[in-house]
Amino acid sequence: MSGRSWTFVSMSLACATPVTMAATSSAPLMRFTRLTSVVRTVLWDIRQRFSPRPMPASVDVMDLFDPVLFEQLVALRRDIHRHPELSWNETRTALRICEFLEQHGIANQKDVAGTGVVANIPAATGAPIIALRADTDALPIHEETGLPFASEVDGVMHACGHDGHTSMLLGAAVLLARGPDLPAPVRLIFQPAEELGRGAPAMIDAGVLDGVGMIFGGHLDRHYPTGTVIVTDGPVNAASDRFSIEIRGSGGHAARPHETVDAVVVGSLLVIAI
Repeated sequence: MSGRSWTFVSMSLACATPVTMAATSSAPLMRFTRLTSVVRTVLWDIRQRFSPRPMPASVDVMDLFDPVLFEQLVALRRDIHRHPELSWNETRTALRICEFLEQHGIANQKDVAGTGVVANIPAATGAPIIALRADTDALPIHEETGLPFASEVDGVMHACGHDGHTSMLLGAAVLLARGPDLPAPVRLIFQPAEELGRGAPAMIDAGVLDGVGMIFGGHLDRHYPTGTVIVTDGPVNAASDRFSIEIRGSGGHAARPHETVDAVVVGSLLVIAI
């Protein structure tokens, strides 16, 4: 993951706030602790709306981290990278996610909307659920990086960083579960088929957003320096929407092209205009 960063997007009915977090294989502690700090700040703000109380002393989440967890997360991310799976085929990936969550005492539900996974970290409050989301599928691309943990599946690669997204969410889950009582429950959503644009609707139809007041999603991004967190208002990435355009031409004689409507030329102009 060297040289990439992570875009962490908060979406509610009123706003969308992206937060970009750098992520490198040499500094995973930074991304997990910062993620957890951001989430805890949001959680405490929500608690004030339901059960006002003084803000507690700052919790240093680095105290919750240990070298064993570090090694586990690095190994897991590289294992997922070696065994990428295309959309709706993330069976092995989902199994590894469940195994990791269970290893750390976090109950989970598999086979959600097919190959999705959902887990919950409870809290003794009436606050809405805070959801954290990661995508899990890979792309039909042949890897030529030469990395020691390069894809072992011909023609399939985690070229979009979903192996990193999954590992980061698992790291954040462990830190949140280890910390003091949460001011709001947290739901972990591991979404399949992001690359097809169909995984999110399927997960929503399966009820993963029931009771959720706010959801955060992350994405690696190489455009920001490693070790930084970028925050901005509004959307940060294009939506995965499909549409079709029909161009109707009219034929004619090649000697009189001005009397025809060449659909190829119109289509070319349309592409340039868009």
